[in-house]
Amino acid sequence: MSQIKRQRITQIFVETAIRQIKDQGIESLSVRKIADETGYSYATIYNYFSDFNALLWACKKQMIQTLTEHMLSETVEASKAGVHALFKRYVHYFLDHPHVFRFFYFHHVHPGEERFNEFGFDALMMKSFHFLKNEKDDQSIQAIALTCIYAIHGILQLHFSGNDQADQASIDLSIDTCLDVLLQ
Repeated sequence: MSQIKRQRITQIFVETAIRQIKDQGIESLSVRKIADETGYSYATIYNYFSDFNALLWACKKQMIQTLTEHMLSETVEASKAGVHALFKRYVHYFLDHPHVFRFFYFHHVHPGEERFNEFGFDALMMKSFHFLKNEKDDQSIQAIALTCIYAIHGILQLHFSGNDQADQASIDLSIDTCLDVLLQ
């Protein structure tokens, strides 16, 4: 089989799995469902992925790239306003794709030798905090960035758990309030 055909079929499996994760959640994903939708036998998938985890990791990589592209859909300013805009794009993406949030943060997928920061996501986040460089050292900036990320994930977790009935406007207000305090 040619390398191009192999890549094409691999991508069919990944795109099908991603679509199923987005539509139904990771909990309902199975090799058999992917096979049924693609028209291949479930055993064929294992000719392209060593195991189910390898398929999930390929999905997660592609989803991280999509999220990063979404966040870069507008210019990222290295300013307070830029950080606010970046985090709102991040949150809005997950509000539009709640099953992706659950897949990313509640389902362990072993990355093998690869790490998330290879996709430019960490660099994107740190670049947006660069405006603090004149006032703070690198360690403080990293601590502020991590605290912002944790606060944003807390807001999303409350929303998705059903313990917070906030709409998008209320969530945006919570983001602004948290970031204003953290970026002082």
